[in-house]
Amino acid sequence: RENMYKNRYPDIKAYDQTRVRLAQIDSIAGSDYVNANFVVGYKERKKFICAQGPMDNTVCDFWRMIWEQHLELILMLTNLEEYSKTKCAKYWADKTEGEKTYGDITISHVQEKRYSDYIIRELKMVRTSGG
Repeated sequence: RENMYKNRYPDIKAYDQTRVRLAQIDSIAGSDYVNANFVVGYKERKKFICAQGPMDNTVCDFWRMIWEQHLELILMLTNLEEYSKTKCAKYWADKTEGEKTYGDITISHVQEKRYSDYIIRELKMVRTSGG
């Protein structure tokens, strides 16, 4: 219940059995929650993570998950907006912004390649404290 505001849709929650648990921040209730689950891959139990498109209020949690799980690739399967409805917060820095900071994690734009149906962005992530 305390994490409902971290779910984009009230009926789509992370399954407790397979959810990605973030490192607890002090004694902040719900700080270990991100709407993301591990997915079984070929010969590996926790090969992939499927996450909801982060919201403005969960982008810091999203990047903490990326950092804590040592992820090197993010595959975004939605647009930021579809049919005038927000589907995902813009969680990266582009070339005009250079870098953006989310909590204690700074994301820098390295390069971007545009193709007819997709974009490949290379980002650099630096954590300024802790972990």
